[in-house]
Amino acid sequence: MLFLKANDLKKSYGNREVLSVDSLHLYSHDRVGLVGRNGEGKTTLLSILAGVREPDTGHIESYGKVGYIPQIEETEQEISGELTSIWKLPNENQEIISGGELTRRKIATALSSNADVLIADEPTSHLDISGIEQLEKDLKSFNGAILLTSHDKAFLNHLCTTIWEVEQGKVTVYEGNYEAYIKQKQAKTEKENKQYEEYTREKNRLKQAAQNLQAKSDSIRKAPKRMGNSEARLHKRSSGKQKAKLNRSAEAIETRIEKLAKKEKPREDSPIIFDISEFPSLHSKRVIRFNGCFLKVGSRMLKQHIFGDVPLACRLAINGQMVQEKRHY
Repeated sequence: MLFLKANDLKKSYGNREVLSVDSLHLYSHDRVGLVGRNGEGKTTLLSILAGVREPDTGHIESYGKVGYIPQIEETEQEISGELTSIWKLPNENQEIISGGELTRRKIATALSSNADVLIADEPTSHLDISGIEQLEKDLKSFNGAILLTSHDKAFLNHLCTTIWEVEQGKVTVYEGNYEAYIKQKQAKTEKENKQYEEYTREKNRLKQAAQNLQAKSDSIRKAPKRMGNSEARLHKRSSGKQKAKLNRSAEAIETRIEKLAKKEKPREDSPIIFDISEFPSLHSKRVIRFNGCFLKVGSRMLKQHIFGDVPLACRLAINGQMVQEKRHY
């Protein structure tokens, strides 16, 4: 069943065209992951499809209720008690809540909305491992269509059955999960590189041939002064025919060059350069020492009596789980 259809979408910011999409469709039980480099327009596309932002041109048709999970912002929609428990949502009167708690509240809100389509912008942000596992479980059991973007490649791989890639304003559809997309993308890039190399090689060959003919035409000399008039006329007529023939051949080759199916050089990712020379060398055995520290957000005490060292050259991960605050009556 078709839930959402978009045609001829265009969106620009100033002189930059962010999106130029011909046609997109979402059907029931679709699990679509939206991928692309930062700044390619993923959030813009999601918000347009969710009806939050207007395209410059084009139109969207929805045949069901659309639920939208934007990047972090507060929500006031009522959430069911079951989802409040499942997602370990904090006390409504709590003064300050974390990014993870905000994300959980947004997800629970969307799941409580009885939507036919869920559109989510980075729903795995700020979630711990248990939160990501719960989100994956809930989305797999969702009866409608799902369109989301996430930097968690494993999450996309487990959930998605289709990948939409946004690149230079265009959307390319790849069937399969994230791993399948990577393989198809690599094969596509290799094919495009080969086609570009063949195009460049043929174009250079033809250019060289045209230059050779032009050089041969230019090398045909005029009649020597010692020639008689009749001989000079014959020489001029003969050399003129030769030059015209060579020039026509060179022009024909130039036409062939113009008619070659032009191939653009495939886009390459710029390498990430991290210049460690900008940072002074450390000679201590430890980088940080915690000596009885505490962690507090507003009036809320998160952790007390923190002791420990962060050694030089270690690789540290901070892990934990959501703790439901007990309410006393």
